[in-house]
Amino acid sequence: MLSVPKNDRTLNDDELANLSQRHLASVIVLSRLQGDESQVKQPEKRISDTKLNQLVNKFIELELPAYDFFIARHSDKEHDHTHIVASRVNNLDGKSIRTWNNYAHSEHSARLLEREFQLTPVPNSWESKQKAMTRNQLERVESDGTSRRRNNAPSY
Repeated sequence: MLSVPKNDRTLNDDELANLSQRHLASVIVLSRLQGDESQVKQPEKRISDTKLNQLVNKFIELELPAYDFFIARHSDKEHDHTHIVASRVNNLDGKSIRTWNNYAHSEHSARLLEREFQLTPVPNSWESKQKAMTRNQLERVESDGTSRRRNNAPSY
């Protein structure tokens, strides 16, 4: 799921679809990296934003059509968001996407997209020294304004 903060600008359907598609592609590309470039939590080691964007653009053009996925826009909350449902399996070669470190890849991709689409920047959980809230914790905050965090980590 990708959410746009409720105080941010409203993205039109094409922008939100493009943002979601780029996010999916970025997570897949990041999952394929090895060595230092795959260390998204370490800015001095990880792949450069420019190089990652080049790989994402190439992936979207050449490989993304080999994956089954759909993107659904929801406006049922105070903020716009999309749900991305995707198969991990490439239909052409039968290979599966590695999902290890998926949360870190997803957070890193989201930070890049915030800059690209000029959205409100949010710190990564590893930069703020806090764990990101789980989906259940986020839903609890939205429904009743409370959060019970694991390990007594502060909420943000």
